[in-house]
Amino acid sequence: MASPLKSSPALPSGTETPQLECESPARELTKKESPEEEKENVPPSEGGGDPSQTPRILKSTEKGQLREKPEKKVFIAQQSLLDELLEIKHFRSIYHIFVAFLCVFALSTIIVDSSDEGRLVLDFELFIFAFGNLPRALFTWLCMFLYTLLVPYKFLQMWASALRTAVHPRLFTATTVVVLLVCHAVMLGFYPIYAMGHYHLGPASCLIVILEQVRFLMKSHSFLRESVPPILYAKSKDGKVHPPEFSTYLYFLFCPTLIYRESYPRTPYVRWSYVIKNFAQFLGCMFFIYLVMDRHCIPFFSNMSKQPFSLKTLVLSIFNAILPGTLLLLLGFFGFLHCWQNAFAEMLRFADRAFYKTVQALYKQYDLTHEELTVPEKLPHFPLFSM
Repeated sequence: MASPLKSSPALPSGTETPQLECESPARELTKKESPEEEKENVPPSEGGGDPSQTPRILKSTEKGQLREKPEKKVFIAQQSLLDELLEIKHFRSIYHIFVAFLCVFALSTIIVDSSDEGRLVLDFELFIFAFGNLPRALFTWLCMFLYTLLVPYKFLQMWASALRTAVHPRLFTATTVVVLLVCHAVMLGFYPIYAMGHYHLGPASCLIVILEQVRFLMKSHSFLRESVPPILYAKSKDGKVHPPEFSTYLYFLFCPTLIYRESYPRTPYVRWSYVIKNFAQFLGCMFFIYLVMDRHCIPFFSNMSKQPFSLKTLVLSIFNAILPGTLLLLLGFFGFLHCWQNAFAEMLRFADRAFYKTVQALYKQYDLTHEELTVPEKLPHFPLFSM
């Protein structure tokens, strides 16, 4: 059956196609564009403006190349942000006001407790409970440290020495990776959890074990990630491939960074007065955290369990915990991310002190070292299958 729509006859070349005069109003409205859309659709050559100011549209291949080539971390000698700000007189005055406020808070707490009891009261039962069974926690830390220090480096050394001479490099590499993952799962996965449950560690002792467990996992991952590509592409005259020096790995396990390099910018000497000052500030932060927890958090939440649950109780508990929670966050940030890491950086003469980005976004982008490891650099293609 023939179609009711007949095809139009072909026109000779050079003639213009006649335009249809009857178009629907809706189609005319859709064809019209706003002035902003017209400006966006005008090419740079026809817009009459400066072509250099027009944003260039990246092709899909160019976008892929930008995604595949992130910037590599470069360590430079720089101070921490708070150290730079404390050199300013006005910011130093704010710091002294905050310290004076905490001192008055501690003094008022001690005086009120002493007047109620009739004697000087310095009760540290909360510290004893929080750091319960601390020797077991330190022994667990020592086991994890020795494993992280010796096992990943030994595996890398054995793999590097036998990679070129292995009959099946692919099978040898896969076997090495699987065995190392099993060892990691046992020593840095199962063992810390077992130690915390079996030895009944206190909350602070458990926190120490958990933080060190995560730190050792990140450290070993970064060391292997940065050391494997140079070994794969190394070309030595004697045909042997040498892993990084053991001293560089040992230094990396203690320096406050999660990105492994064979060398870092170093300071010329150690300022021991700066180290003592930071450790003293860290102990002060621990004491003030104890006061906040003992006087404002534990009494309120212990009495809360004796009351019937209601919406009013929930709202009051949230708003009563806002101020103590804010103080705990500030003290934890200043004590750990600033004082503790700066003290170890000074003792190890580690010059790059950019542990955090901005004071305004402490816990949104609170730790630069963690963010650098969270977004790893893209590794090159490993030619293991072509060996």
